[in-house]
Formats: sequence, structure tokens, C-alpha cells
Amino acid sequence: MKKYFITIFVLFIFFAHNIAHNIKDKSISNHKLEKTNEAYLKYLATYNAHKEFANIVFRTIIQHDDIINAFENKNRNLLYDLLKDDYKELEKFNVKQLHFHLKNNDSFLRMHRPNKFGDNLSEVRGTVKYVNKYQKPIDGFEEGKVFNGFRYVFPVYNKNNTHIGSVEISFSALLFIEELNESYAMKCNLYINKQIVNKKLFTTEKTNYLQSIFDNYYNQKTVINYLKNNKLEKTTFTKEIIQNINSKIKDEKIFSIYNNDKLITFIFLQNPISKKVIGFLTIEANDTIKSQKEKASQIILLLIITIMLIVLIIIYRNIKSKEKIKLDLHEKLIQNTKLKDLSKKLKENLQTYSNHIIYSKTDLRGNIIEVSDAFCKISQYTKDELIGITHSIIRSKNISKSVYDDMWNIIKSNNIWEGEIQNISKNGNMYWISSIIYAQYNSSNEKIGYIAIARNITNTKKLERQHERLMQAEKLASMRDMITNISHQWRQPLSVISTSATTLIVQNEINNLSKEDITKTCTFINDRTKFLSKTIDNFKNYTNDNGIIEETNLSELVVKFKELVQFSIDKQNITFIQNINENIQIDCLKNDLIQCFINLFNNSKDAYLINNIEEKIFIMEAFKDDNNIVITIRDNAKGISSKIINKVFEPYFTTKHQSQGTGLGLHMTYNLIVQNMHGNIEVSNKEYEYKKNIYTGACFKIRL
Repeated sequence: MKKYFITIFVLFIFFAHNIAHNIKDKSISNHKLEKTNEAYLKYLATYNAHKEFANIVFRTIIQHDDIINAFENKNRNLLYDLLKDDYKELEKFNVKQLHFHLKNNDSFLRMHRPNKFGDNLSEVRGTVKYVNKYQKPIDGFEEGKVFNGFRYVFPVYNKNNTHIGSVEISFSALLFIEELNESYAMKCNLYINKQIVNKKLFTTEKTNYLQSIFDNYYNQKTVINYLKNNKLEKTTFTKEIIQNINSKIKDEKIFSIYNNDKLITFIFLQNPISKKVIGFLTIEANDTIKSQKEKASQIILLLIITIMLIVLIIIYRNIKSKEKIKLDLHEKLIQNTKLKDLSKKLKENLQTYSNHIIYSKTDLRGNIIEVSDAFCKISQYTKDELIGITHSIIRSKNISKSVYDDMWNIIKSNNIWEGEIQNISKNGNMYWISSIIYAQYNSSNEKIGYIAIARNITNTKKLERQHERLMQAEKLASMRDMITNISHQWRQPLSVISTSATTLIVQNEINNLSKEDITKTCTFINDRTKFLSKTIDNFKNYTNDNGIIEETNLSELVVKFKELVQFSIDKQNITFIQNINENIQIDCLKNDLIQCFINLFNNSKDAYLINNIEEKIFIMEAFKDDNNIVITIRDNAKGISSKIINKVFEPYFTTKHQSQGTGLGLHMTYNLIVQNMHGNIEVSNKEYEYKKNIYTGACFKIRL
């Protein structure tokens, strides 16, 4: 029978592990797909913005009669003179190249290198050859003789609409990397195929490239220098991750991989003519979901195994005792991570942008002229209902008018406004967004309106409020324990006062009451009432916190703490040892530090019970270390497991059953010490000697 149950238990562990592992992997995979698409959309938005800028440059600068005539007449010097001022301005907008080509694909004028011309580009510049052959514009990432970059090539016609050549407006990859980093706080890097660099670039330009961590790819020096100058740490990979990346690179399809707590997305750059991959961008963002899911999966698996073991033991004992028990176990796993397909292989980029980015555009008076589908979805209004009116239709009364006034003052001053706003949808639901608002300009650099881009942070706000409520509940629980202590401390003095008063009455009734007895008894009663008053004062001082860090005597503070927990000390027979110099002064928030002491005391008190400690010892010591005061608090409850000791300050982490604790006590203590009092707290297991006996316990060290 035992073998039968052991077999069932082993099989259950096997299947439970596989199920938990599969659920975790699927959840991580879905999240990674969502983040991959999100990174690609941000790259795509940057790409399309520069494409629109290139179109504006072509229409407003290139298509002038004097420019067209100089190009048609092949007057290179005149063409350079006409464009040099505009080109200097364009360089401020990070335009890398303004390059004219003749119909036979000969380089006519490189504004960035006017003395280098006449070379034929037919073999190295497919986009130039395509535009001059088919007289259609084309754009994409393409290699060249001088640099590799994002190129936008347009056919050029004279006033008779005769094709006379082409012009290229190009941006460096560094520009894209800078904008992705500055706009979305994403670290990016560029990798270029070595064969393409060695084959097509001028020899003098090859020194601008460095060997990357991938054998077949170079890094661009300017990109590496940018990352160093902006103190963006170098990305390192293990050999296993590099092998995995190399195998995925061969597929030439967008993918993402986890590297510690970072998600790195690989976006491949294709030649717009040959469609061959010539390099790829990496976009790196912080992402702890994988580690969180793995921790959650381990906890769930452990709970399931524990529950199954208990159930099997109960069934086994009941079978042995021939008692019939009906046991119904229902396990429900709910998955809420459904992802929508992003616009059928991203064929309609603008529609995809609209579906997923909360976006709106207004005129100078604030009237809405354009909104994305995501905006309509979160606000519950249709585009027809929104166009022509202001954002006041979704304004929440919970946001002060001064916030909106400040917003308008900032954007009217041609600055960018960033902030968090609560709005109200058509059906009355409140939602939060994190928004960026900036001015929009036309081709004449005239301000024509404003653009707002936002993301939904409603769930984040809900989690913040939930965390605050739990922290408050933890403190209220500590206060409840103190009230219990106070009530027990009052019982004995009240009983003594009652007995003394009764004795006076009896002595008076039997005419055996002297003035000396009255004085002695009243003095005794008065001493007891002073004790009761002092207890109330301690509790009142604890609850009244002015939130100001001030100098106080540490020894006196510890005495007040001890008085608040004296009942628990007496009830559990805890030996409380205080080795603190009476002259030590400490800068702190008095009530917050007492709360920390209470939390650590409760942690030890629970550990005594869990580990069946009979002789309970709680030691508080303090000493000066340079300009700091170091407080050590230790017990003899056998210490904390090495597997979890590094996690005890994390929120919601507890070794007790969920019904016995929130996992916030030590997390609260950490926040009070580190954030509120700008100190430090650490924990370790220590072995020490007390009264010739050796004990082991947790040792918390607070430095203020």
C-alpha cells in the first residue's frame, strides 16, 4: 500500500512540475511576444517619423526651380552653394547625407563630401539604380560606399516633368539609437554584416567599425562611443546565450531573448532591393517578468506538492482505519494573458500604431482633430464624438484645475509636458494614463497644434493603492498587539488599586483606620495611577508622529519599546537583554524606529514558536561606528534558512502561512530604515555565547 501511494505521489510531482513549467513558459512566451511587438512598433514609429521628415525636406527644399535647374545643367558648384545653408540646418536635425545622382547612377554631389563625385553607384547602391530605372521613390536601410544608414531616395524631374536623376536623404543608425534611448529609455546597438562592410565601403571608411561579440558582424564606432558617453553599461552574454542568438540570427526573423532581468529584441535590417539582411538592431529594456514568473511557479508547485502530500497522508490513514471519507479536490488554473494579433503581420503600420498607442492631436485651441483607436477604446468614445471638442470631455474632477493650467503654460511655451493624469471614460470608469504632450509644427516651422502620446497605467495605480493599504494594515496589526499589551499591563495595577480601596473601606467600617494607613494606601494608589498614566502617554507618543528626524536618546527609546511589548515578554518568558550606553544619541524618526523594533521583535517571537524554542533570548546592543550608530538585534531562534535569507525584505515574502502574515513586516522595516531615515539594515545568521551556552539566531544590524 505504501509503495502504491509513493508511486502516486512521485507521478503527481512529475505531472505537477510539467504543468507548472508549461504554464510558466507559455505566460513568459506570451509576454515576450507582446514586448517584442512593442519594441518593433517603437522602432517603426521612429522610422516612419524620419520618412515623413525626408518627404518634407524633398518637397520644401529640393523641389525648387533653382535647385532643379542647377542639377539639370550639372552645375555642381552652383548646386552646392544653393544648398549649403539648408544642409547646415538639416545637419542640426541629424540628416547624415544629401546626395544627388545622375540618371546613369553616377554620384553627382555629396553635400557631406562635395569633393568626392563621379563614381558609379550601380553595383553598390541598389536603391539609386532602382529609382533611376523605375522613377519611383524607395526607402530602407542600405549599405553604401561611405556609410550604412536609413536612406530615402526620390526621383528628380525638371519643369517639363522629364526625369533627370535622383536625390537621397539619409539618416545614420546612431540617430535612431539616440532617439529610441531618449524617447523610450531603451538601450540600443547596431550590428552590420562584415562581408558587406569589407566589400562596399571605401577603404578609408572601414576604420569606423569594430569587431562585435558576434563573429560575422561589426559594431559602429560612433554607436559604441555614444553608449560609453551616456554610461550605458556594456551588454554581456554567456556562451550558451550567444550560441542561442547565433542560431536565431540565421533565421533572419525578429526575436527577443532574456539576458538576466533584461529583454533584448533583435530587429533585422533588410536591403530594400535585394531583401537580404545586412544587419540588425538590438533594443534592450528592463524586464523582470521572467524571474517573477519562475519564482511564482516554484511557490505554486511547492504549495501543490505540499497539499497533495497532506491529502495522500489523510487518505492513507483513513484507509487503514477503514473510515470512508469523500475528498473532492478541484484545481482551477485561470489564465488571463490573451494577446491580440497585431494587424496581420504588420501590413498596415499606421493602423497598428492607432490600435496600440493612446494618441491624440489638437489644434492650437485644444480642439481634437485626430485620435487613435486606442484612445477611443480606453475613453469609450467614438472618433465622431471626439473630433472637434476638447479633452475636457474625459477630464476627471479628481485632478486639480491647476494641473491643467500648468500643462497649458508648459506646452504654450514650446516645452514638453510629461505627467500622470486621471481621466473618466464615457461609461463613468476612471482610468490613469502617463502622457507626453508637445507642440506640432508645419513645414514653415509654424506651430499648428499639439500632439499627446500616452500609455495606460491604471493597473499600476491599483497595485500602488493596494500596497499602501496592506502596509497600513500591517501597522494597525502592530498597534492592535500593543493595545493588547497595554490592557494586560493595566489589569494588575487596577486589581491592586481595587484591593487597596476595599481594604480602606473595611478598616473604616471596623474603626481600625489610622491616618498613617490612609496616607500609605493613597500614596500606593497614586503610584499605581502614575504607572497607568505613563503607559497611556507612551502609547499616545507612539501614535503621534510629526514625521521629523530628530536627535533622541537611544536607551530611553528602547525602554519605551520594551514597555510596549512587556506583556509578550512576560507571557512567552523571553529573556530581554539590553546592552546600550545611556549616553548614545541617535538621529531618527522615534516612532518609526520603535515600529521597526516591534516588527523585529514579532519576527523573533514567531520564530520561537515555529522552532519550539524553550529558553528564549532577545538581545539589543548598540555602538558608535565613525559618524553612525549601529544597532544589533538578535535572538536564539536558530536563524533564517540560507535559501530565503536574501529575500526577507522583499514585499509579500513570508515563511508563514498566508493566514498568519502579509509578508510586509520586514519589508516595512526596510522602508522605514532606508527610505524614511536614510539608513541601512542587513540580516545574517550568527552564533554567539551567552552564560557559557552556544546559541544560533538571526542578527539584524541597523545603521543610522
